[in-house]
Amino acid sequence: MKKLNLVLCVLLICSVCSICVSEAGGMPQQLFEVSLRAISLMSNGNYAAAIEELNLGGIYSQAQLKRLLEDSFKKAGHIQTETAVIWSENGFICLAYPLTAPDEGNAQTVLFSISSEYEFLGMSLIKWSDAVKNYEMAENIIWLSEYKPSFMVFAD
Repeated sequence: MKKLNLVLCVLLICSVCSICVSEAGGMPQQLFEVSLRAISLMSNGNYAAAIEELNLGGIYSQAQLKRLLEDSFKKAGHIQTETAVIWSENGFICLAYPLTAPDEGNAQTVLFSISSEYEFLGMSLIKWSDAVKNYEMAENIIWLSEYKPSFMVFAD
């Protein structure tokens, strides 16, 4: 009987946890999608549409965003779209999108600052290693897709 009660308690806890995760899962996915659309727009030189997508009209001009990001987009060439991470820091939500595969810590990364009401507040350009230092200290991390480097093994 004690084992049955223990199993039922574990199942109840698991079901409550899965409900909480599924309810919270929608908003991070929307944040990933919006930020990816904005990065795609900016990488194609359409800074005005990106400002509109992120609702940052009162914060950035097209010229400011172009100065901030244009060189990084040129250096990156093809923009990766698989790896991104969200974490909470000092009452804000941070979303980091490395422009290239973050196999090295110096991969240029767009860091979005988002309010607790899910409004984009701004962005900056940082190194992936700085994003890693910050999200590793966070309690909750949500990945779009965690970066897992692949290694090739060559036999002699």
